[in-house]
Amino acid sequence: MANRVLLGPKGGAHGLYISKPGHDVVTTGESNLLFSSDWTSLQIVRTGTLNVPNGGSAAFSIPVDLGFRPAIMLVPEFELFLGPGINIKADIEARVTYNSNTNFSAYVWADGVNYTGKTFYAVFRVNLDG
Repeated sequence: MANRVLLGPKGGAHGLYISKPGHDVVTTGESNLLFSSDWTSLQIVRTGTLNVPNGGSAAFSIPVDLGFRPAIMLVPEFELFLGPGINIKADIEARVTYNSNTNFSAYVWADGVNYTGKTFYAVFRVNLDG
C-alpha cells in the first residue's frame, strides 16, 4: 500500500502533500499529487465569519498585502424549511468590493429565504488580475 499523506519534508520543502490513489506521496512527482501546500493557487490566506445585515455590507481585511487583489469566496448562511409539495423561489446575492489589496466589503441580499445575517468568507492566494 502506498503512503498517501505526508506532513513534513518533501524534496527541499516542508509542507502537506496528498497523492493520488496508487502513488506513494514520498516518491511521486507533482503531477500525481492531489494537493501540495507548495501550490500557490488555493492557498487560504484567511477565513472568518461576518455579520452582514440583509441588503447591507460589512468590512473585513487581511493582515498582509499580497501585491494583488486576492480571490474571495462568500457563503451566506440561510435557513430553508421545505414541506411536501412546496416550491420556493429564492434570490441570493453575495459580492465583494475591493477597497484595496487588504481591505474589502462583503454585501449580501436575500429574498425568499431566511438569511441568518451570518456570512462565511475565505480569502485565497489567487491573483484576480492575472
